[in-house]
Amino acid sequence: MSLTSTNNVISLTEFAKGRSVSPEVVKEVFQRCRSQALNKLCPMLAAKLDQLNDELFELAEKTLSREKYNRYLNARGVLEAKRSIYESSFRSTLLNSFDQSIKVDSSVARADKPVLDIGELSLVDHADFEQSLAVRQIASLWRKYSADELNAFEARVIHLLSDRQSIGDSSLPLSPMQIAQALDSACDELDVELGVRLLILEALARAFAKDLKQMYAELNAMMIANDVLPKVPLSLKVKKDDGPTIRQPAHSASEASSAAVSKPVPDGMVLISEEDASLLGVLRQLVQTGQMPVTAQSAGLTTKVLPELTKLQLTVQSAPVAALGTSEALSLSLRSLKEGGLVEQVSQIESLTIDIVAMLFDFIFDEENIPAEIKALIGRLQIPVLKAALLDGKFFSRKQHPVRRMLDLLAQLSVGWQSEEYLKRLVTLIEDVVNHILTEFTDEIAVFEVQEARLLAFVEEENRLSEASSERTAKVIIFQEQQMIALEEAKLWVASRLDKHGVPQVVRDFLANHGVAMQMDACLQHGLHTEGWYRSQEVMDQLIWSCEPKITTEDRVKLVGLLQPMLSRIESVLVKQPNGAVIKELFLAELVKCHATAIRQGATAASASGVPQIRTPLASMDIALPVLEEVLAEPFSPIDVPSQLPAVVIEEEVHEKIAERWMQSTLRRGEWVEVELDDSVQQMKLAWISPYKAVYLFTNRFGGNALSVSQEDLNRYLADGKVRRIEASSFSERAVSNVLHRLEEETVQ
Repeated sequence: MSLTSTNNVISLTEFAKGRSVSPEVVKEVFQRCRSQALNKLCPMLAAKLDQLNDELFELAEKTLSREKYNRYLNARGVLEAKRSIYESSFRSTLLNSFDQSIKVDSSVARADKPVLDIGELSLVDHADFEQSLAVRQIASLWRKYSADELNAFEARVIHLLSDRQSIGDSSLPLSPMQIAQALDSACDELDVELGVRLLILEALARAFAKDLKQMYAELNAMMIANDVLPKVPLSLKVKKDDGPTIRQPAHSASEASSAAVSKPVPDGMVLISEEDASLLGVLRQLVQTGQMPVTAQSAGLTTKVLPELTKLQLTVQSAPVAALGTSEALSLSLRSLKEGGLVEQVSQIESLTIDIVAMLFDFIFDEENIPAEIKALIGRLQIPVLKAALLDGKFFSRKQHPVRRMLDLLAQLSVGWQSEEYLKRLVTLIEDVVNHILTEFTDEIAVFEVQEARLLAFVEEENRLSEASSERTAKVIIFQEQQMIALEEAKLWVASRLDKHGVPQVVRDFLANHGVAMQMDACLQHGLHTEGWYRSQEVMDQLIWSCEPKITTEDRVKLVGLLQPMLSRIESVLVKQPNGAVIKELFLAELVKCHATAIRQGATAASASGVPQIRTPLASMDIALPVLEEVLAEPFSPIDVPSQLPAVVIEEEVHEKIAERWMQSTLRRGEWVEVELDDSVQQMKLAWISPYKAVYLFTNRFGGNALSVSQEDLNRYLADGKVRRIEASSFSERAVSNVLHRLEEETVQ
């Protein structure tokens, strides 16, 4: 792609000679413009990035799409890590653009629009095209929002630079295009995928709109204060620059001549050759440009087709919901429109668009994960979707188009519908949503957004119930895991104490029979690795120390001080055992003898090595272990959630472990899978991963029917194909890509 360029640059001082505004004033005004704009834009960007950080986190928490969840968190993480670099790059890029803009190029004094050869368009990378299109759309949005203030500012800039020169949006200092390009260029420093880049730009575009309008108003006030066009003359009213003019490749001299005299292309449409007026050619134009294509012989959208479609739409609304495949449903299909009287009223491009939208619905009807009841309801939206596609060419190019968002949401809600009660509620809601669209939609796309909000409210309530139910199940699993970890660690700890020299047999018997139970009790009351947990180990270490010779006065005083709390804790363990009172009395009697021996040996200054060593081989000491319920009996085993939940202490380290598990997981939170279980196939979503054993918890849409599986078993099931991931990317995007791919394959054949 090549744009007209020149190298003959005239200095600002020379250019301003002989003008009504002195060179000094021109220089001073532009310096103030630059300083004032930077002082406005840089803090504005910092504030918007603060807001964006919170917004991205909230969006990630609310979305059901794994792709969007990852994209939101990725964007948030990148902005946090490279924020200062992004802000610095934005500032330097905008400064450079400003400085270049106030230099005047004599060979382009008329600021002609650059000519873009459509023949070269196919050589542009699709990602680059989508990125460039997004920047232009952002600039266009800002220009429309600040039209009055921006036109006055542009007129004053033209007055400072030249009496007759017009300036394109890219060349106007501080224009919406320059600011949008600076934001986009700064994204190069972030090194992110296109989807994340566009997400950041879109969010900043919305946030900047209102403040830019105020910035242009303040710049105008400053210029007026410096006596720069206090009133903008009518002759200097500027005309909107719509960007580069697209020139079609002339296949022949006569064709070029015909194109030259053809009537102007209507706004929002793009001229294509007759050769490109095919299913593939039309869809490519719609996807790449977001504009409805027209040919030299076609005026585009006819005046009759939309009223006729609205009549058919109302007919659909009044007809009963028919199951797919019946004659009633087929009679309402898009392809039947071309077989009726409407075929004589549509243009060639409209006819091709009908076929394209029909192919999109073919993809929807072939989707196995959507129940037949919901497919029948989605099928009733064929006419409204066709009207939306004819009214707004961006339907095919813009992934976040309101109508496409609606289709994506309907597809997402259709997954995991095993519950008849849930399916009934969902069908009732979707039927009402569809009826509202059929009744209310004429040409306002906002109708879809209103109904989308109803579906999102349903999703929000569903997520709330799901999270509450999943949280209960998660507590059960955490409790079981903590018990298993506590058992393993307590056994090792007791074994290490039994292996010590010099421990009296009565103490070793206590540790072997009750040491593990004592720590398990602490885990139950206080939680794993808590102060209460370590306190139980400390008490048993004190018991061992209390039987060692007490040589110094300080040791004897210390023994007297710790006996009361230590014995109280030990007694509480012993009394829980069968015949606990008898066991307690015998143990305490033996312990008194050990303490007397320890004090006597200490008093006679006997060394620790002189004390008789009592050490039974470890193999002969069987450590008593409580029987615990296994966390996982078998893969995808159900979790029994008691009405009375156990008291689970979730320390900060538990949350850190859970976050680490999510980072290591091949599946993402909320992702849906199909699982083959014996004689059935179930759709479930991943709700949670346990912190210790990496147990994956799968639930239905409302957090019920919880099933658990270990990470090892899950990986094996994935490899064997018994667990299959359900595609989580945009449903409408897959539909458009599928149709485009099919048409490309047919063209090759």
